[in-house]
Amino acid sequence: FEKMYPEAVSPPSYFVIGAFNSGGTSKESGLIIGVETQQSIRSIPALVAHELVHYNQNYPREKNTLLAQSIIEGSAEFVSELFTDSPKNGKNFQYGRLNEKALCEEFVKIMNDTKYHGWLYGVNAPEGRPRDLGYWIGYEICKAYYSKLENKSQALTEILNIEDFRSFL
Repeated sequence: FEKMYPEAVSPPSYFVIGAFNSGGTSKESGLIIGVETQQSIRSIPALVAHELVHYNQNYPREKNTLLAQSIIEGSAEFVSELFTDSPKNGKNFQYGRLNEKALCEEFVKIMNDTKYHGWLYGVNAPEGRPRDLGYWIGYEICKAYYSKLENKSQALTEILNIEDFRSFL
């Protein structure tokens, strides 16, 4: 990560046994990884990478829209994939790829809301849909942005320092 993004800061990481309520979080004091939420020890590096990206994001601290929060989570997924070579292939990513057109049309209609409408954080996913599709759509937005810029270092810097999420989109 530091080779790709020289401004990166690597804080202390704490591996804890919690209450099955959070895989990980990024705090000023460092990364907190809830290892009990992981089905395999092999998934921990990607989780740590995701939280490390959050630690290094420099975004406005305001009430987030669905678009902003999806990009915040999706950029952590995308950037962590770049430096861990751990492809994202969870149920939400598989479903998203198979239903991209319909999901994008739906997302655009509600992306400015401050309610997450079942798109994030494992709650209220509509029947028949996997949870956390906001991670997938934010990932796809960042991946598209990154692929269009020739200077990949600049693209990564811009992804980690978004000032206006609508303009970024």
